[in-house]
Amino acid sequence: LDVQSMFGELISEGREAQKSFLRFVIRMLRNILLLGTKNDVVLNATSEEKKLMEFFRSDLTLRTISPLLTECNQAIYHTERNGNPALVFTDFYLKMARHLAPNP
Repeated sequence: LDVQSMFGELISEGREAQKSFLRFVIRMLRNILLLGTKNDVVLNATSEEKKLMEFFRSDLTLRTISPLLTECNQAIYHTERNGNPALVFTDFYLKMARHLAPNP
């Protein structure tokens, strides 16, 4: 499943599904921060989600997660204000990719 078709499905599901997806991303980022701390017992994640978190764990720190959370919250804000979903999620994807790209 490529990003374009995934966002296409998400856009067709409506604004509540879009906001739920963004809240899921926020929860996963929070859990990645908790992973490896003494507080990892408070993780509320399935085994599949934990595998995904472990995959990203080494690349994401508080410094890198902070701008990602800002982008998620901004996308929620634009979704709640009836922003064009295709534009909101294209912008969201591009900004996330820029933040996650390795620095040269």
